[in-house]
Amino acid sequence: MLYLDGSSRKPEDALGYWVDKEDPKEISHLRFQSGYFSLSGLGAFAGIIKSLNTNSNKISAVIGANEKETIKDDVESYLDLVKSPRKGVNTAIVSFSNGLFHPKVYHLTRSDGSEIAYVGSANLTSFGINSGNIEAGLIVDTRKGDQKAILAKISASIDTWLGSTTIGSSVIKTNADVAKLVTDGIIGVAKTPRTSASGGAKSSTAKKPPLSPLLTFGPLLKKGKTTTAAPAGPTSSTSKTTAAPSAAHSLPGFVMTLQKTDVGVGQTSTGTSRRSPEIFVPLGARDMNPGFWSWPGAFVADAGWSGSIDQNGFGKMDRTNVRIRLGGTNTTMNMWYNPDKRDLRLRSEELRSSGSIGDILRIEKVSGAGYDYYIEIVPTGTTQHPVYLAKCVESVRAPSKKKFGYY
Repeated sequence: MLYLDGSSRKPEDALGYWVDKEDPKEISHLRFQSGYFSLSGLGAFAGIIKSLNTNSNKISAVIGANEKETIKDDVESYLDLVKSPRKGVNTAIVSFSNGLFHPKVYHLTRSDGSEIAYVGSANLTSFGINSGNIEAGLIVDTRKGDQKAILAKISASIDTWLGSTTIGSSVIKTNADVAKLVTDGIIGVAKTPRTSASGGAKSSTAKKPPLSPLLTFGPLLKKGKTTTAAPAGPTSSTSKTTAAPSAAHSLPGFVMTLQKTDVGVGQTSTGTSRRSPEIFVPLGARDMNPGFWSWPGAFVADAGWSGSIDQNGFGKMDRTNVRIRLGGTNTTMNMWYNPDKRDLRLRSEELRSSGSIGDILRIEKVSGAGYDYYIEIVPTGTTQHPVYLAKCVESVRAPSKKKFGYY
């Protein structure tokens, strides 16, 4: 038995560290139950899920829908990720009117019959798995001499919720099942920003130290896309070992179509102010390849922030004086995020003034060149515009016409 406590701020006390140590080829059944869930939390499990899908092995998931914090897009993306409906994949959403579904339990069965499980505080979110929060829990492993009866009880407790007659549990297999949960008011269509990580009020005068995740795993792509491979090992802020990059992290180029919100100036009437010079990058783009933006490691929490906190524990986050090369000139821009705006913003008057509606923003992350990003605007009507437009394969939720992609 092993006790993990994230207050140590050591990578080996994060659940994701131990998930990553398992050989995906040895896993024959993944079970989990989590009170809160986001697709980003599955990065550490990417290799295991890919192997289970390839070998048609079992995946059993029980996901809480507390106060509609679990959202439609994440559940649909999860079903797509595990190739549901297929034999061996079982998924249930659990919700109650007057209480929370609150367990955080993960169980792996290996092909040799041994079992390992975690029982603790870590939800299946990126901050839970990567210990961006202070988490604690126990790992039990029959290979280490822990009792098989305990592991059997843990796995059985998860399986109980997968019965079609279990009170509070809704078994789902398809997007039609997900749509019904939305109609029934069980899951939401968008995250509800919280005023603090605990749900209480946050004081603008409170001096609270920020936390950073101990690990960073490659993200999982949204539905309709293949999953990225899990890194060979986690990257940590305290470890000198650098993980092999995931497929998503190895893509150095980003493209996005520019809309009026990016290049417009807002009110032009006498006495009104111009809109702040900001390009709006969808959160889906940031989360698809956080390494490209150095998120969240290069960002600093705004100590004076008194607004919402997102589901991963982030308030307003700033990355200032980012070195860029734009139009043959070296300059800087700022990046920032806050949960109330629901996008990542690039603040630069030079950048905003360079583009027009329909142009394509092209950014390449570089190293050793004296700047962090090479940026150019690809205008409509040029021979390169259709080339880069073809790389903008990801859409943003309606009514936005914005598209983006990585290459």
